[in-house]
Amino acid sequence: MSSFNFKNLVPIAEIITPHGIRGELKFKLYNRSSKILKKLNKIWIEFFDNRIEESFIDKIIQNSSSCRIKIRGVNDRDSAEDYRKAKILVDRHLFPSTNNQELYLIDLIGYKLIDQNGMIIGFLTDFLDIPSGDIIVLDDGKKEQMIPFVDEFVKSIDCKEKI
Repeated sequence: MSSFNFKNLVPIAEIITPHGIRGELKFKLYNRSSKILKKLNKIWIEFFDNRIEESFIDKIIQNSSSCRIKIRGVNDRDSAEDYRKAKILVDRHLFPSTNNQELYLIDLIGYKLIDQNGMIIGFLTDFLDIPSGDIIVLDDGKKEQMIPFVDEFVKSIDCKEKI
């Protein structure tokens, strides 16, 4: 019996579309500079219905113009269609370690966001990686808002209090 903890899985990419006729899949990394997939032979796939399956990498192409993956057992375009919009997950323990002054953006999800007067304005639910920089997705209980993750708007982070 496996003692693997699925709670340690972190989404790092989304599969966009099949590529070609041999089962390759185009994907988009949430962190464009991440090289973690190049070091792995095993990943997990989270499908649209929240089902998670262990998968093995046969080939990966990751450069500035294209990100494609070939998953073992996905050998044609029809099979590849089942992976459209699925997420690629990896075990958090495989992330490179950080020092005390560094953290991963994923660690901030769930943190409270407060304004300059100390009032709670919502909770951080996600990050968007766009060419001009990272964007915080804030849920205030009524709607989602987006805030640039820059010093002008984010004055400090309190990891102990999760603020």
